[in-house]
Amino acid sequence: MDKVMKNPNRVPKGSGNMRPAAQAFTLIELLVVIAIIAVLAAMLLPALASARARAQTTQCLSNTRQLTIAWISYIQDNRDVLANNNDNGNDFGSDMTEPESYCQGVMTWTVQPDNTNTDLLINPKRAQIGPYVANPKVYKCPADIYLSPAQLAVGWAMRVRSYSLDAAMGDGIKYYSWCKPMKKWGDILTPGPAMSFVFDCEDADSINDMNLYENPSLPLGGGEFVDIPASRHGGGTANHGSGVFSFADGHSESHKWANSQHWEMPDKMQENGPFDRPCSPVDYTWMAQHTPQ
Repeated sequence: MDKVMKNPNRVPKGSGNMRPAAQAFTLIELLVVIAIIAVLAAMLLPALASARARAQTTQCLSNTRQLTIAWISYIQDNRDVLANNNDNGNDFGSDMTEPESYCQGVMTWTVQPDNTNTDLLINPKRAQIGPYVANPKVYKCPADIYLSPAQLAVGWAMRVRSYSLDAAMGDGIKYYSWCKPMKKWGDILTPGPAMSFVFDCEDADSINDMNLYENPSLPLGGGEFVDIPASRHGGGTANHGSGVFSFADGHSESHKWANSQHWEMPDKMQENGPFDRPCSPVDYTWMAQHTPQ
């Protein structure tokens, strides 16, 4: 009789379909995996935050440049006359009798309708450069995410404006007598268009009407900010943040402050300015040198 060859894959009787049980992770192995994930997350999150901040700055630069191109287009279509730049104080945009200006609307921490009314930014009857602004979203800085408790309570997603026009750029009512308005393009001489700022990303506490005042005639070592430029962009810390400015030649740039701690960042949702806050002589000098006079 031939010998029966043994099948090495044959399952012994009584064993059924049993296979060796998979070995589970030990507690130490699980802890090691968790620790590795935590280290990777700690390395990744700052990089993601930095990338997000850079993207917000890029978008803010694009917004201010688009607004400036709209502002320049108005000038070119109106015989080199700058758009009106009226200081309407606390005269809200719902008052149809207020003078024409490049745009209208007062930002506050209340639920006043100007805060969400985009019609004040693009309607040609309310905003002189409105016909040249394709989308009212260009008036909103992506890093300006601030809302008061009262505004959050009624479901608001944002206020509609983060930018203000240099009060010296354009004729109209001015709150301060020292503000010398540039009425025509040819008036922008000291400094010239490439050095004279037009739109500024303004601090969320300071922004109210459509103008940003800075007095370039004070002593450079002892000047103070009347309205507060924003410092919420890249620069790393609240004390040395950056602001975004556009200039009359059409370009925009980010400017890093020497010490923005003087104006108490981050935003405190205090009553809106003007503030007349002390600032670093270096920062005041930069603003003075970029304000036409």
